[in-house]
This record gives sequence, C-alpha cells and structure tokens, in this order.
Amino acid sequence: MSFAENLRDRVADQTPDSVTPFEEVVARARRRRRRQVSAVVAATGAVAAIAIVVPALTGGGAPHQVTGSGQTSEPTTSTTPTTDSTPGTPTSVPTSTDGPTGEMPNLVLQLEDREVALRAWTACWGNGCVDGFPPPDLAQVGSPDQVIAWSPEADMRWSVTFVETGVKDKCARSISYSAKPYDGHHVLLEPAGPAGSYRVDVFGRAPSGGDVVYSFGWTTPTAGRAPKPAAGIAAVLADHDGKLDSYGVELSISDLATQPASAEATITVTSSTGESVQFVPRGPGACTDAGNLFFTLRDGSAATRIGPGPFTYSVDLVLDGTHYTGTGRYPDDVQKGNEPSVRLTWDPPLPSYTVK
Repeated sequence: MSFAENLRDRVADQTPDSVTPFEEVVARARRRRRRQVSAVVAATGAVAAIAIVVPALTGGGAPHQVTGSGQTSEPTTSTTPTTDSTPGTPTSVPTSTDGPTGEMPNLVLQLEDREVALRAWTACWGNGCVDGFPPPDLAQVGSPDQVIAWSPEADMRWSVTFVETGVKDKCARSISYSAKPYDGHHVLLEPAGPAGSYRVDVFGRAPSGGDVVYSFGWTTPTAGRAPKPAAGIAAVLADHDGKLDSYGVELSISDLATQPASAEATITVTSSTGESVQFVPRGPGACTDAGNLFFTLRDGSAATRIGPGPFTYSVDLVLDGTHYTGTGRYPDDVQKGNEPSVRLTWDPPLPSYTVK
C-alpha cells in the first residue's frame, strides 16, 4: 500500500462524523457578535434604562407567534517547490508562508511544484470578528488528486466545502466534509462531488475557539466524497454565562436532493411546564446554495419567558407543499462545537443529494 493510501486510511479513521458547513461558521460569528452586544447592553443598563415592549405570553393555550420579515485579502503564491521526498504528501514545514501568520494565521497549500499561502477572508480570532467575501481571483491549484494544507496553528479542526463554479442558469451546489490534521499542522484535502471546477472553502477552528475561512480554486479530476444525508439544526435559546438567553432564531437545512421552489418554516419552543411560543423565521429567499436553506429571525427572547427547561424544539418545514417535522431538545441535543444549535431528527427523513 502506498504512502498516499495509508494516509487516506488514517484520515478516514480519524475524520469526525459531524461537519461544520460554511453557513454555521458565519452563523456562529453572528451569534458571537450578538453575545458581545448583549454584554455591552447589560453593562450599559447601569447608566441608562432601556424600555422594551414585550407581548404577554399565556401558558396552556395557543402559542404566541413571532414572525419575521422577509476588505478582501488576496492570496499570494510562492514558486519555491516543496522538499519532501514524496511529492504531494509533505510533512515538513513550508519553505515560505508569504506573509505574517501572527494573530491571523495563513493556510499554506503545499503542492508538488509550489506553495500557495492563503489569507483568511472571514474570521473570529482573538478578540474580534471580521466578515468578508472570497477573493474574486482565486489562487488555482490545477487538477491534483489531493491537496495538502499546512497551518501554523496546531490541532485545528477543519471543515472543507466544495462550491460549484461556472454554473449557469441554476443555483450552485456545495458539498462539505470534515477533515483532520494528520500530524498536528498538515491536513489532507480530497475532492468532493462530481469531477469539475470548484471554489474550495476551508474552515478551521482552533482549540481555543478561534475560526478562520480560506478559499482557493480546484478542478477535480475524479468524483469525490458525497455529502451526508440531508439534515437540519435550529438555534433559539442559549446559555449566556449560566443565564438563559437567546441570540436570535436560526434554522439551517443542508444537502437536500433538489432546491425547493417554495420553503417555509415554523419553530415551536415548549418548556418543561408545557408553555410554548412559536417563531416564523424569515425564509431563505433567492437560492445561493443548492440544497441548503437558511431561515432567521433577529429576536428569540420570547422563548426565555415560557418556563424552565429542558425545552423541546419542533420545526414544521414545508418544502413544495410537503411537510417535514424536525424535533430536538435544548440543551440535551446541542451540537458540540456549534453551540447553541440543536440537532433535529426528521419525520419523514429529508430528501438527500447523492453524487453520480
């Protein structure tokens, strides 16, 4: 068995089952900013009183309903070849990172003939968060069977998302999977989806909790990984330093077989005493990622006033007229690493995308 095959087996054995797709990284950044804003508002309360009008909630009857309204950094490259004896599978530190790694680490792609240093375009790192967009002129790696990436930050948790490029007259699809460093700093990136041209978004999370997002272009020569079955997560309630809080309402659906022509959702949160409240988050709008849906509502604080937990989430998702029910419990089913999102179990199962 070759070194590359051994490496693939090692990575497959250690790859985590859960994945943090791009939408959840960005959503987590939003929730962190909301949490920071909440802390500032709480501190300001000692100086200025803030009046908030809240509709009354009643227990045991119909649930109250809350409705919703509908600088990029350029990557740099180095022509210095890697010195590893097995091209394409280096274990050595890059010869050049083409820029400071410091507080915002670069991700270095170690190709057979050169190194490509990528700068993060979205991040929550240190004490701040920065949102951006993928560079318009992506660094291209060609058509290798695999890509090895190196990070100066050790033991990062990695998720990789392949986004179709050059797609006309339809919404592009993305496929995500989890990847794991094989020596602490190097991570193996493999193709996903049908062979073709992709923007590859690489999302890293440090042991300390910092998040970074990088992108590059890759024309994959063969079909790769398929996504996991279609799934969904919901966020309403949160633990704010031991106190029940909410950073907003979010519902994320991923890897549907097709993009629905219509989609709507209602989220019901029920306390242990039976009191409940409903939220109707804003729908996904125009398709930006085929098979993925994202619903949001800014204020979910009404759920903090319906009694004690644990809380049951019930999601009525309607796709092209067909109802799917997703259920989960907070905090029992919180997705580790993506708090406060709760995993949902669906009945019937959501229709899933397959790679052909």
